[in-house]
Amino acid sequence: MAGSKGAAVSVRGFFLPVKVLSRVFRGKFVAALRRAYTRDQLDLAGGTEDLRDPARWHAFIDALFQTDWVVYAKPAFGGASAVLRYLGRYTHRVAISNHRRLAFDGDHVTFQWKDYAHHDQRRTMTLSAMEFLRRFVQHILPRGFVRIRQSGFLANTCRTARVTLARTLLGAARTTIATASTTSEAPTVNTWACPRCGATMILGPILSALQLTTITFGFDTS
Repeated sequence: MAGSKGAAVSVRGFFLPVKVLSRVFRGKFVAALRRAYTRDQLDLAGGTEDLRDPARWHAFIDALFQTDWVVYAKPAFGGASAVLRYLGRYTHRVAISNHRRLAFDGDHVTFQWKDYAHHDQRRTMTLSAMEFLRRFVQHILPRGFVRIRQSGFLANTCRTARVTLARTLLGAARTTIATASTTSEAPTVNTWACPRCGATMILGPILSALQLTTITFGFDTS
């Protein structure tokens, strides 16, 4: 997220100028570093062990302000539908499905990915097992958040039996309706009647949320 090269050029109309955002991020990050150092919460070992010396630590902190940091920023999603499509990938599926994992030799994982920048071409990538796991755990939901699970007749514990029963009943209902339509006599019993007027209920098409918002409902106020 941060680097030592020049800050990116701000895009006209963007929420915040990228240069300003970069400097604010640098200030917040360094302030958090100073706070953690004061509370002895930093694990200064190996190549950073010399920073235990206060003089070296202050010199290191001062050097951070001598270069511009780069903050990765991009325009917002293109509307609510784009946000919904993006979030929808994470509500029902895991970070990577089994069929995309191609090989594992004990040390490296080879998997397939889609290159959206080049017309959704399928490509392969090989990562060390630790790097693969690091990327995978970034998709684990925080405590208190759960993925969408099916319920009712689609619940995992009873889905097979109840879906089979529903298809059987729907098949019987279609047969009954087809038989009644071929006879000259009207059906004597309504399979589903309106609880208010008693008329036969007619099932219409299943509409999406977008279609519902475009429908104009008329009411008789006479």
